[in-house]
Amino acid sequence: MHRLPVRRVVAVLMGIAVSRAQAQSRFELSPFASRNSSLEGSPTLVGAALTSYGGRLGGIFGLRFGGGYDIRSLAGSGTTGDTERGWVADADAVISPARFPVIGPLLGGFLPTFFSGIGAEGLRRTDGTGGQSLVGSYGIGVARTLGSLSFETEARHRTPINWTGSSSSDGGVPIPTTRTGWEYRIGFSIGFGGKTTTRGIPSISIPTGAGSVRRAEPVPTASASAVIATGNGYLGTHYTYGGSSPKSGFDCSGFVQYVFARNGVTLPRTSRQQATTGQSLAAKLDGLRAGDLLFFSQSGDGVDHVAIYAGNDRILHSTSSGGGVRYDDLDSPRGKWFRDRLVAARRVLGDGATFVDPFAVTQLDSKLDPPDKAPKP
Repeated sequence: MHRLPVRRVVAVLMGIAVSRAQAQSRFELSPFASRNSSLEGSPTLVGAALTSYGGRLGGIFGLRFGGGYDIRSLAGSGTTGDTERGWVADADAVISPARFPVIGPLLGGFLPTFFSGIGAEGLRRTDGTGGQSLVGSYGIGVARTLGSLSFETEARHRTPINWTGSSSSDGGVPIPTTRTGWEYRIGFSIGFGGKTTTRGIPSISIPTGAGSVRRAEPVPTASASAVIATGNGYLGTHYTYGGSSPKSGFDCSGFVQYVFARNGVTLPRTSRQQATTGQSLAAKLDGLRAGDLLFFSQSGDGVDHVAIYAGNDRILHSTSSGGGVRYDDLDSPRGKWFRDRLVAARRVLGDGATFVDPFAVTQLDSKLDPPDKAPKP
């Protein structure tokens, strides 16, 4: 029995994390607690923020409004040691690149957010003194998606722009109670509204052919959407016999191996080796779902070509006859050539997949896949 390498275990765990990612929502409500060193006494604040994301570029841009209040005020403390009451209010422009196709799936469930904005903060003592300041701020947050929640940490740098108020009851020269400093937050967010696709993996349009009646197929899983989105990023990459990278070009199995590796799934190198991994499926289109692997035999002497099933009777692959990475419709005359040579299908995504250690199949058949001889597009 062969032991799975540690990197395989890590890859599978990352895949599970991504597949359970929070739905990409138009709005996010984020309660938080923070420590604010830009206010005198560095008070602890509690508050909440509401973010609204737009619909362009995968919804990566948004606006956020929020505020926090000194926890001592909420507790109603009246001791002499708790005489300061701090507060903050912010309006920010937000960019969350992990919401863009391809980027999100590569981060394994960790979602960075960058923001900059303007706001106000202040501090009031029980003797009536204190003041407030207009502030500019910027920072970065990182969220970790777990189920329907995202747990977040954030660092914000605050710089006072002006200050009004008093610092003493005797009418002396006012001394600002705000200063340049950092605020550190921890909290969680709940998404609602908008689309129900996976957060960090916006819905993608899988090309469809014309003139054919499509079977009803299940909605692509999060991990399948991630794989297809990654593959879309290499459309047009030229075909190279033995190629396994965007720089050198791809052959069929090099493309499949590269795309799945970018999504945390390790596959062996050649199509014959890849045909030993995952869960075996019937070699027909019924019952397939996006992200499955299809294997073809040109000569009848074993597997020698592989493609990713993209749904709606479409395959995504690197093909010599097609000039490189492209989609082919299996209902088209060219696609029928591949369909007639379909000999196997495997599922390497999802809970039903069972993996074979790639090192255990290296001696199976390491001969590179030949160029396909399908009709030209």
